Amino acid sequence: YKNFESKNALTREMSYLKAISKYHLVLIIFFENTEINKMVKAKAKNLEEVYQKTIAQNLLNENKLIVKELQMNGIQSLCINPAKLNLAIINKYVEIKKRRIL
Repeated sequence: YKNFESKNALTREMSYLKAISKYHLVLIIFFENTEINKMVKAKAKNLEEVYQKTIAQNLLNENKLIVKELQMNGIQSLCINPAKLNLAIINKYVEIKKRRIL
């Protein structure tokens, strides 16, 4: 379970993740920030909420870029709502076994 706050944080740790992934199947599990998701989906009522919504959207976009970067480097990742964690992990395990990665 890991949370990278920015792409720079991922870049700093990518060499370690690549080294581990040479000998092990690495699966990074991210927890979705449900409050940020709510903020992005809510309608902005004033200028301050527009700014907050824009910043929240940028955070979500950066998380998507982090997941793409991991996938491009052959590292499995899963971004999930904490309430759905158990089912998501089981589904990911089944997917990995089905693709015969493990």
